Amino acid sequence: MHACMHVCGMAGFLEHPQYPTWCRHLGPASVWALDAVKLLKGLQCFSVMSFDQCVCDAAGRKPTTLLLLRLPGVRNQLMQMGRMGRCPHPPNTHEALIGKQTDGSFQTAKAKVYPKGLNVVLGQAMFDFAYSLANGSEATELPEVFHPYTHQCIEEAHVVQPDYHGG
Repeated sequence: MHACMHVCGMAGFLEHPQYPTWCRHLGPASVWALDAVKLLKGLQCFSVMSFDQCVCDAAGRKPTTLLLLRLPGVRNQLMQMGRMGRCPHPPNTHEALIGKQTDGSFQTAKAKVYPKGLNVVLGQAMFDFAYSLANGSEATELPEVFHPYTHQCIEEAHVVQPDYHGG
């Protein structure tokens, strides 16, 4: 998919937990170990950024890597947060996201949703890319075809969405 986006001149990103270099000798499963992803990383229009999501106000540290296609603003913004995108907090600041909560749900569920700060960075970068395609022309009204996508359902930080929404 990202290869098709590259050829078509589009922008996008792939997010996945950071590759666990501490156990590299065990060959851990990770998208970052895939040959296709390694090839994409070698293309000039792609960049890679690893950071800790706590710099974007996530509940835990959560080391994460992004493969960015034509979104240099994401890397620039994240590098300005924390210690160049890394956790600036003292030891034991973040609660461990392991085990279960008192209601029986997994602690890791808190890390499923992107923190607001990361959504702002990604959203701004996508907007900037889309705006650059408009050749400087500025729309004053959102075309009606996009109206169904303007509805937002924002939950409180403690509300974790289910993994499955089917019937």
